[in-house]
Amino acid sequence: MFYEFYLPEKIRLLSIISDIFVYSTGIVTLITSIFFNRRKLPCMLLKLTKVDEMIGPHKIKNIYKDTRLFIVRGIPVFLLLTTLIYLLGYFIRRDGTFANFAQIYVGSSVITINIFITLLYTDLIRILNYRYKYIIDDLEEHFKVKDMAVITDFKVPNPNYLFYCKDFPLYPTVRSNSLSVSSDSCKIDILRYVYVQLYDSVILLNSYFGIPILFEILTVIVSNVTALYSGLYFLRASHGDIKAGVIAFYMVFYGVQFLTAFAWFVTCCHNTSAEANRGVTSIQRIMGCSKVNHETSVELEKLSSQLDKMKVQFTACGFFSLNLPLLCTAIGLILTYILIAVQIN
Repeated sequence: MFYEFYLPEKIRLLSIISDIFVYSTGIVTLITSIFFNRRKLPCMLLKLTKVDEMIGPHKIKNIYKDTRLFIVRGIPVFLLLTTLIYLLGYFIRRDGTFANFAQIYVGSSVITINIFITLLYTDLIRILNYRYKYIIDDLEEHFKVKDMAVITDFKVPNPNYLFYCKDFPLYPTVRSNSLSVSSDSCKIDILRYVYVQLYDSVILLNSYFGIPILFEILTVIVSNVTALYSGLYFLRASHGDIKAGVIAFYMVFYGVQFLTAFAWFVTCCHNTSAEANRGVTSIQRIMGCSKVNHETSVELEKLSSQLDKMKVQFTACGFFSLNLPLLCTAIGLILTYILIAVQIN
């Protein structure tokens, strides 16, 4: 059905460029994931496991519950939309030959890889977001309750190894050489270690997904320009023709799906960066509003200095910061190139 219509040269050229970017992104993603970065993702997950051990098994259940709920809701919707767009694309582009079937199959597989990488990156970022949010909220709650209760209930199973704080399980383990310092100082010292592990996880995440995400950004821009402009062309040329209307719907839906996944991913990066960097503000609020002793104040200053030097930022190989300004820039570029394509004869 797609080949029954006359296509202007600029649509053919845009389609070729879009296919080049889509296939290049899939190939680069597979190469970097299999041959270059295959050890970085397990290392990141290992660091997150250490953080979970520090947080404690009871509190981490809520984080796992939120993550599982997101996966249970997101995967069926993703599979449904992907299946719909694949069936519609096959119905539009098929011509009955084996070469055409192979081309459609390979193209669909590459698109699936690209979207899957985006969703995987988004899920890992959300995992980091939950942990940053929890430790900051718990720190604020701890110093809010501190003036009304004295923390004295400690259980020491073995003085040579670890001791546990019953009242505040966020920092359940402290080494034995810290037994002589105050409980607040112990907790802040452990929190500094937790932040280091989370920061290392962010570095590994940027390193693992840097090149694929850079290609993904370029692919989203080019693919959306091609799909949305082609959809507008078929919609204008339909004149009540059902076939042209179906093709226009497919093109627009294809572009919107790509853009929605990208927008959601960038929004998660922005929110996680803001949540991680909220720690400095929270510490200053604690020092200004809470009655902390000198020793605790010194430890809080050290933690604040550490967080100030370890700003969390998600990037695409260091070229682009993944935040809301980037999303606005990408949408602006897509609309600009669509207007340019409309004006070119």
